[in-house]
Amino acid sequence: MSVSERNEEELRSLLTSFSEGLSLYQQVLAAKNLSEIKSPKVDNLKDETIKILKLIYAHTTKIGIAFRPPVAVNAAYSQVKEVSQFFLLLISTMSLYEQDSSYSNFYTTELIEQVRKLVSTYISFLAELQKLEFDEKKGENEETVDSRLVSIGIIWDQCTTTEVLVTEGNLGLLKKNIKQSIKIIEDALDEFGEWLEDPQKYDEADPFGLGDVASEDEGSQKEEEEVDPSLVLLGKRWKEKLKLVKLLLSSLIKSLPDNEERIEGKDLDIFDKEQKYLIEQVDELVAGFFLNLSLYEVEKIARIIEKQSGHLIDLVTNLNENDEKKVKWLNIWMERFST
Repeated sequence: MSVSERNEEELRSLLTSFSEGLSLYQQVLAAKNLSEIKSPKVDNLKDETIKILKLIYAHTTKIGIAFRPPVAVNAAYSQVKEVSQFFLLLISTMSLYEQDSSYSNFYTTELIEQVRKLVSTYISFLAELQKLEFDEKKGENEETVDSRLVSIGIIWDQCTTTEVLVTEGNLGLLKKNIKQSIKIIEDALDEFGEWLEDPQKYDEADPFGLGDVASEDEGSQKEEEEVDPSLVLLGKRWKEKLKLVKLLLSSLIKSLPDNEERIEGKDLDIFDKEQKYLIEQVDELVAGFFLNLSLYEVEKIARIIEKQSGHLIDLVTNLNENDEKKVKWLNIWMERFST
């Protein structure tokens, strides 16, 4: 036996040690305790991460080929050894993202979570490889082989998803978050429109589906409340204003700076937090109409939305360093929204 040749026992031992190492990585990522990891210096963190992900993708493919029954032990050992080193590098880069102030917390949290999922899938993949009969002839025990192929496909998808996240960066994820907020507003507008068509009927129909929870005695004791006509008028007005809020968010996506290197991660964290708070208040407002709250209570929520919209405009203006071309439309929007 030459020095370079490996046997089944050594390969299985490598699979075990690799899996144990990944389990440790998984714990570190879940606890977000990356400060203890020694990280090498890299010239371009984004490019380095993408390169590592591509290598994991490619070598996973090679592992799949090497483990086709009968297993090519030498080739399999070599590929598993290499991909284990790539994972160590990948985990090390995650520590660098945490240390880099140009990356927002919401971005590093999402990136670390995607890498944690990849690690988790790889642990399952290695367990499936351990179940293989290495000297098995091709075509035998196809169920085990099929499960291995499924894991490889999941790993490919996770590598690609993480690579896209790295490529698009802070701003890409922020835009995605804003698009999710827009979808929430669209859903709220649909439900709100139904309420405005017949507020009384919608109120009696128990829009939140809580009728089964309340006892019949409670239902009989509670007198039906007429929806305040002033509340309906306010609702019609705010249906149009919510359309403008949706327009604001859609336009904010286009108004974010093109170069994220100009922006501190903490500033993006503030913007993301504030746009999510705006959506929370939109939900509160629509719920207030559904629940037939007092005019005072609903108007109070409406004022918060108005104030929060203005706050977002101030934030995006600051992010663009008062660039007239980027923020000119904001004043026009505010004038229209205030009428």
